[in-house]
Amino acid sequence: ERPRALVLDPSGRAYIVSEGTLIGKNDGAVQRIGDNTMIVREAYVDYVGERTEKEIELHVRQSQGG
Repeated sequence: ERPRALVLDPSGRAYIVSEGTLIGKNDGAVQRIGDNTMIVREAYVDYVGERTEKEIELHVRQSQGG
């Protein structure tokens, strides 16, 4: 089964994401969803005009059931 995660945006709206989903202000792509973390890779242009990629690790809370 494909892993999924429930994320909340700053306004409190909830979204279900899976690997490959675009997310964030720089349209980062969800690379991997693990048991406790989600990795998002973002590409952006840095201050000298070069394209740069970075991976962001987000902590995932486990489902509380229900």
